[in-house]
This record gives sequence, C-alpha cells and structure tokens, in this order.
Amino acid sequence: MRERFTTVLFNPTWEEIVERDPLIAFSHYLCGRVHVLIAFADEIIENLEQGFSTEPIDGGRVERAESLMWLWTLGAYEVVRTMCQAKDCFSSQIFDELQRVTYSRRSC
Repeated sequence: MRERFTTVLFNPTWEEIVERDPLIAFSHYLCGRVHVLIAFADEIIENLEQGFSTEPIDGGRVERAESLMWLWTLGAYEVVRTMCQAKDCFSSQIFDELQRVTYSRRSC
C-alpha cells in the first residue's frame, strides 16, 4: 500500500493539519472513513494487478477486489451523502463539485 503522506509533521498547528487534510476541519470521523476508502482503493488495485498477472488468473484475489469494490462504493456514497447534507459547511465551489458527482441534484 502506498503512503498517503510523504512527510511527518512534528507538533503541527491546526492550520498545518487542515492544509494537509482539509476534510478534518469538517469531521474527524468522516476524514478517517476517507482514509479507509483510500486504503480499500489501494488494496483493490493491488489485488486486480496481482490477480490478473498470473496464469491461471488468481480468482481469490479478483474476488477480494470485487468485494472491496462493493464496500468502497457504499462508503464513497455515504461520504458524499454526508457532505451534501452539510452543504453550509462547504464553499459553493466544493458543493458544486459534490453535486457533479451525484447522479441527481436531488441527492444533495
């Protein structure tokens, strides 16, 4: 799995923390869920690359990737839904981008 942050912050200020990971200013919990989704995405890619790189195909790895894709999709939906419900917490530019990733304006 790739490292998301390449440098370590020692005794960071709140501004440094938010600059590095802006979603934390909205919700520490939601920020943590996004980190889980990033780890899922990394594992999905790794399993697909390794699963299809062998002869015969490693069905166990491909199946694991498929299961994680389902969880990733549900998790990503919940992150966007939660952010849409708190639209006043985000700039209009960010909210417009959230609306673009939803299939319907009624979702936000």
